[in-house]
Amino acid sequence: MPLLDATTRAEIDALHPELTTIRRDLHKHPELGFEEHRTGAIVRAFLERHGWSPRGCAGTGVVADLHPGRGGRTIG
Repeated sequence: MPLLDATTRAEIDALHPELTTIRRDLHKHPELGFEEHRTGAIVRAFLERHGWSPRGCAGTGVVADLHPGRGGRTIG
């Protein structure tokens, strides 16, 4: 049995270009620990664009709870 069904694989593949762009941007603009304000804003915006409800954590961290709607395995 494949680890991911075709729908989940397609969703991940569709996000790949955006995530690659974000990763490259974050690496171009490093921030010190507990001073990741720009990084947190970028991560929060990404999560909100994709339907998540992020909240702050530990000052500059970002957390979004997983609430799978399809059941079965969850990727986080």
